[in-house]
Amino acid sequence: APGADWAYKSGDSLILAAGLRDLVGADRYPDYPWTALFDRIGITSAVWERDASGTFVGSSYLYLTPRDLARFGLLYLRDGCWAGARILPEGWVAFAATPSPALDGVGFYGAHWWLLPDRDDGLFFASGYRGQYTIVVPALDLVVVRSGDSETEQRDAVLGSLLRIIDCFTG
Repeated sequence: APGADWAYKSGDSLILAAGLRDLVGADRYPDYPWTALFDRIGITSAVWERDASGTFVGSSYLYLTPRDLARFGLLYLRDGCWAGARILPEGWVAFAATPSPALDGVGFYGAHWWLLPDRDDGLFFASGYRGQYTIVVPALDLVVVRSGDSETEQRDAVLGSLLRIIDCFTG
């Protein structure tokens, strides 16, 4: 049943990307991420790789500059609105920042965002390849982007350092 089990699997994002093609149609699909999202919020650097069938690799391989990653984070900070227009469905950001029900109160993952439920500032973040982060902190009206390149074993230390810096703002 939906919400009964949870496991982090990049394949789920790939299935969603393939479903998007069915939803918007094969003719609109190649440009859809740009027309529906990137262009609307001023993201100009997006390069998104596709698999052999032409499906966007929904789990990864989306390349953005730090400035454009910040725009994406800002869209979520603004509850899915940009320049007075609703880009994401109402309630989507709250849903994305809520732990999956299958995590039974010990949640650390929402809808494609990592969560730290023990914090009281509403912080949630996207974690990318080799320590890239887009961190959204609603209580501080803050978006932090880290675009460095760290070995896998250093990622937790990098995130910990970023969280300590953010905590400096809350005293």
